Amino acid sequence: HLEIVKLLASNKCDLDAVSFDKQQTSCMLACVNGNMDVLCYLLECGADVSKKDVEGKDIFEYGYLKDEAR
Repeated sequence: HLEIVKLLASNKCDLDAVSFDKQQTSCMLACVNGNMDVLCYLLECGADVSKKDVEGKDIFEYGYLKDEAR
């Protein structure tokens, strides 16, 4: 997944774009799916960590919920 994200970033893709249905960012999805290398890369690229989904959850809550599920 990381190679695809790098390709998108190098082509000036909006790394803060949100999904249509739940308004989730790439960072949120990387967190939920355990793609920490992708998450770290997105953060290094300056991804916005303040965005919230339709339920009002931000990336930090996604990380917490992922950790709680273990």
